[in-house]
Amino acid sequence: MTQQRTGARQVALGVAADPDGRHTTLVRLPNGEAETIGASKGASVILAVEGSPALGFSVLGFSLDGELAADSWYATLPEAQAFARQAFAIGVDAWLDVPPDVLDVHGYALQRFGLDVPEA
Repeated sequence: MTQQRTGARQVALGVAADPDGRHTTLVRLPNGEAETIGASKGASVILAVEGSPALGFSVLGFSLDGELAADSWYATLPEAQAFARQAFAIGVDAWLDVPPDVLDVHGYALQRFGLDVPEA
């Protein structure tokens, strides 16, 4: 049986755009706890947004090889997309809906954007 997920799920391809050129600093949880994680400026990043109006929306950013590069939470989808626009130069029209039966969002994004996983 294929597991299906509910709620909004979208992916987009962006570029780390932090103006300091070092990393993207993100607040990981809505309670204010913070952790510095990120991607080098100019690095390609796959962003995934998942959530619902009742629970809020998580934004996860991954390097092309699947390493976590961003993790943050927003109350609304427009707030999550505004963060992606600022930090990763992703426009509202760049998001693709992820079918509910897809379990590997990163792999789905690689395939949809025609990307190969970099060799280690």
